[in-house]
Amino acid sequence: MAYYDTYTQILHTGDMFYRGRCYISFWGKWFTSMKRLMAFLEDHPVTHVVGCHVEISRTGQDYPYGITCQPDEAPMHMPVEVLKHAYEVAKTITKPGIYFTGSVFLCNETRDATTIDRIAYAYD
Repeated sequence: MAYYDTYTQILHTGDMFYRGRCYISFWGKWFTSMKRLMAFLEDHPVTHVVGCHVEISRTGQDYPYGITCQPDEAPMHMPVEVLKHAYEVAKTITKPGIYFTGSVFLCNETRDATTIDRIAYAYD
């Protein structure tokens, strides 16, 4: 579910899309939602995209799962281009894995893994 504030023109994407590890259990349904967001952007001015939390540093370093101190955390708000770029990357994904877009980790059907694991199916 996403919310749009017409006054600030901020698009709130909740747990679906945010800076960090977006765990995607049902790729097809998630990708359909991304298509809807792209269509929404065509008709609505968006100043920023805001997810529900942040799990990444300003330099793209993934914070370990469960860490409580993130001193160099990236800002919660993202330019619309971050969402658009992630969509372009998502269009190329055809198998489970972890795909880094530069600001977001798209974790396609990898719920039991993290980006810092040394796993055979982690991609960049």
